[in-house]
Amino acid sequence: MKKLLPALLAGLLVSGSVLAKDWTEVRIGMEPSYPPFSKLSPSGKIEGFEPELLALYCAEMKLKCTLVSSEFDGLIPGLLAKKFDVIMSSMSINAERKQKVNFSDRYYITPSQLVAKQGSPLLPTAAALKGKTIGVQRGSVSADYALASWQSQGVNVRQYSKTPEAYMDLTSGRLDAVFADKMEIQQGFLAKNSAKFALIGTPVSDAKYIGEGIGMAFRKEDQDLTARFNDAIKKVQASGAFKKLSDRYFKYDISKG
Repeated sequence: MKKLLPALLAGLLVSGSVLAKDWTEVRIGMEPSYPPFSKLSPSGKIEGFEPELLALYCAEMKLKCTLVSSEFDGLIPGLLAKKFDVIMSSMSINAERKQKVNFSDRYYITPSQLVAKQGSPLLPTAAALKGKTIGVQRGSVSADYALASWQSQGVNVRQYSKTPEAYMDLTSGRLDAVFADKMEIQQGFLAKNSAKFALIGTPVSDAKYIGEGIGMAFRKEDQDLTARFNDAIKKVQASGAFKKLSDRYFKYDISKG
């Protein structure tokens, strides 16, 4: 029996290597309502900074990548249910999500901040926001922070499935402010609404809620795929391709925050 063990173990190792997935095509879950990072074109195609960055990564890995549209709060459940293989949707890396998924290295970083009418005296504190109604995107780190830090202190935190829905209520006066990703506010909402609205208070960078930066999420068992994307992130950054793309969309290299 002892003589059989080495042969048996060798057989298991060979079997494991045969069963290891040969990644030639991956499906990427993305919520396409977060301009300039992602949005739907009139023809229904997902476009923006993240689809273009994904194309750079996939070309580096020689992988065929297919985008799959999903609501943001359905991304992690969809990943775990194998509706797609990777999440790339401005998802912040934080401790709560790490319990369910693995993350790549971060590819950009940005804090959350309030946006409200020009001249608003509001601050990102429970005392300043007491009695006010603040919009957040359901499932986002901004929502996590607002619910944990403000809601129990008399702040009405209203959740939306998509950030643009919160912006609509802000412009119509049904919200006092929206709390969201600072860069998305600047590049998305304020690009067209800066005459009446502005970022207010100070940015919030609490790592417990806001996280460690933005990364791609993977099922825990897909460590090989995570490693391939991490390698692509490093190579695209080192080649200067990331900065070139970032400069087309933003005023600074967002990989550095």
